[in-house]
Amino acid sequence: MLASLSAEESATIATAQLAWRRGQTDIAQQQLKTLLQQAPYCQPAYEMMFALLGSARQYPALLTLAEHANSLMPQFIAATLAKVNCLRALQQHERAIAALAPLLKTDAPKADWFMLKGLLLKEIGQFSMALVSFNQALSFDEKLYEAYWLRADTLNKPSKVDINQMQQQLEHCTDDRGYAQLCYALARAFEKNQDFSESFSFLTRGANAKRRTLRFNIETDVAEHQHIARVFNKTITSTANSRQISTPVFICGLPRSGTTLVEQILSSHPDVSAGDELFELAQATADSLPAQLNQIKFPLWAEHADTAVYQTIGQRYLQLTERLQKTPYFTDKMPLNYKAIGVIRQALPQAKIVYCQRHPMDTVFSCYKQLFADGIAFSYQLDELASYYRSHHNLMQHWLALYPNDIIVVTYEQLVRHQERETRELLCHLGLSWDPSCLQFHKNSRAVYTVSSTQVRKPLYSQSIGYWQHYAEQLQPAATQLQDLIDIYEQSYAL
Repeated sequence: MLASLSAEESATIATAQLAWRRGQTDIAQQQLKTLLQQAPYCQPAYEMMFALLGSARQYPALLTLAEHANSLMPQFIAATLAKVNCLRALQQHERAIAALAPLLKTDAPKADWFMLKGLLLKEIGQFSMALVSFNQALSFDEKLYEAYWLRADTLNKPSKVDINQMQQQLEHCTDDRGYAQLCYALARAFEKNQDFSESFSFLTRGANAKRRTLRFNIETDVAEHQHIARVFNKTITSTANSRQISTPVFICGLPRSGTTLVEQILSSHPDVSAGDELFELAQATADSLPAQLNQIKFPLWAEHADTAVYQTIGQRYLQLTERLQKTPYFTDKMPLNYKAIGVIRQALPQAKIVYCQRHPMDTVFSCYKQLFADGIAFSYQLDELASYYRSHHNLMQHWLALYPNDIIVVTYEQLVRHQERETRELLCHLGLSWDPSCLQFHKNSRAVYTVSSTQVRKPLYSQSIGYWQHYAEQLQPAATQLQDLIDIYEQSYAL
């Protein structure tokens, strides 16, 4: 990459790379900015700057830089893709699709670009057009295994041709990541065709392959949950951040517990902006902790943090989410933020916290059948998943006891069966006026990035309640492991 550069340009880029590896991102950015002023056509410098700004989620700055690079070099593909991905992050999908279009008209378009278009279309609910794009991607590269998984939800009735194509690819796939993507796509196809036994067989094969790609120890996660409860063991009164522009609403719980549905309902209200799964709380914490604490893993650093540290975290969080503060409320739907409720209560005491819960086995199975990003490492072995569920349950009981008036609980089954009643109660708890558009959440045109993007485009339906029982025999070990929690849940909600 550096072969065509001058010695001075190569040295500057190497120095910026070293600064980035050391965590000195401000220094790296400044070095690259200086270089680009002197050498405005230096593509490697742009590419590194795109990566730096993207990792820091500095999307407005990234968009400006990408557009500038594109104006200087219209054929600079990295700048076009940076612009597309930035617009996607900013929830400007129509603009992203338009920006991507020229690449798809080149003499040799890449399969990845068609897959990206399919993903953009899927996230805004244009499923039939997304399917066309995914199929176009596969016509260019039948070994683009991710495309099979991404299109799985858009195949309403998978055909024998679709299934045979995936099975043929599976026979020759030697990569665990690609093997998992194919298996999960096949599992979804057989599930849609009501062949639950074959579906579970592929799920197991895919989960085992995915698990082999991950470094994960369930005992470490269980210990982390227990340690969080020990560290955050008393209520601390904090002062609301004076910089408050709008109120954050943290929607948390285990994945597949209804968090995306709740966000879709709330973001249908004119006073609420949707943030989707935000990393800004973690970023604000990393940016705000003193150097001696930043080297300590959560929750250990919390034992040494004072009020000033939490105040700084809150201020930084509000800075990072400023783009969402165009309405009185905005949502932050990072499910695993349930572990950070203690941090939220002290850093952002004005924030609202919504906890989503669902039947233990429907939650467990819905997690197991989903191919997540690497951050949800606990969901690929049923025994680990059941252990994680119990640890999550115990920690949530701790939070509910510690903050009984500060956490709004939304139960999936109650929401499905009593939609208007539960929606009214949720809005009331948040201080929002009633708006009937919240009942028509499936008409909300916002981009949905999560794996629930297809479900929340439909009106509420009850078929998912008790869905795990289609696989009751295969899931029996996990059900036995969680039987006491299942009994408590079913008795509490008359299921």
